[in-house]
Amino acid sequence: MPEKPAEQPAPESKEPADGPSKVTEAIRPLAKEIIKGGLMTYAALTDSLSGIGKQVSELVDEAKSELSKKEPPPDNNSPDDSSPK
Repeated sequence: MPEKPAEQPAPESKEPADGPSKVTEAIRPLAKEIIKGGLMTYAALTDSLSGIGKQVSELVDEAKSELSKKEPPPDNNSPDDSSPK
């Protein structure tokens, strides 16, 4: 009786079962570029908003300064007030 050839073990995959698929490998560079674009946009917006915030803060300080320089309104109970009560 002829001998049966020994069974060869199945060739092992070079990637583990939970490793990246070809689709994931194809999408990864695109996803990385999108993330980098988002980070650059965030940085630009942060700088712009920071500049706007600084300008608004300066305007508020100027307005407060101008208000503090004005004389307070006259007291309504003063004798100089000629309006009817």
